[in-house]
Amino acid sequence: MCATSSQAGALSDATLAKWADPTSGSARSSRGARPVDGHRVEQLWPPRRYQGMGLLQKVFAKPARAPREATVTPEIEKTEEEWKAELPPDRYHVLREKGTEPAWTGTLLDVHDPGLFRCAACGAELFRTDDKFDSGSGWPSFTRAVADGVINEHEDRTFGMRRTEITCARCGGHLGHVFPDGPAPTGQRYCVNSLSLEFEPESSSSSS
Repeated sequence: MCATSSQAGALSDATLAKWADPTSGSARSSRGARPVDGHRVEQLWPPRRYQGMGLLQKVFAKPARAPREATVTPEIEKTEEEWKAELPPDRYHVLREKGTEPAWTGTLLDVHDPGLFRCAACGAELFRTDDKFDSGSGWPSFTRAVADGVINEHEDRTFGMRRTEITCARCGGHLGHVFPDGPAPTGQRYCVNSLSLEFEPESSSSSS
């Protein structure tokens, strides 16, 4: 059973760096990072949670695709003091400080009811349940966004890895990362923190 968002908290940079380091004693043997061209790239645990999962080792032997860098300034601009006053501490850490919630703890990980996933900071529509799948990564995963232009992409080289960060185009809030190892039809895996999202059931969204 998943913990609540307040129980899940968010990983400290030191903890995330330790998880990303395969030489760390606390790193799981089948999850971590491997060197590629001088960088480390994420590997998933446990394997084989969806068709094609066994190919991840080969997929991650090459860098993630280049990000489609955003050129549009977020529509909503607030000071960090304003965001901190509006968001709970755990959401603020993820959305504004680019933190990461612990794997397998997000409240939206096992949500598969029809509906919309909105940005927890500004309410923008980002993903639909129809595009959600069980990736085995420990975070909610989607094959695509609800529409073009709702998500921005940025190159992320933190923790010695080369990844593509995804943010809400409306407010700039950190969502997670996108990887080129998802199932058909897109081949993409949008790996998103539950703390970055709010779920709106279909009955609720259709009646509004």
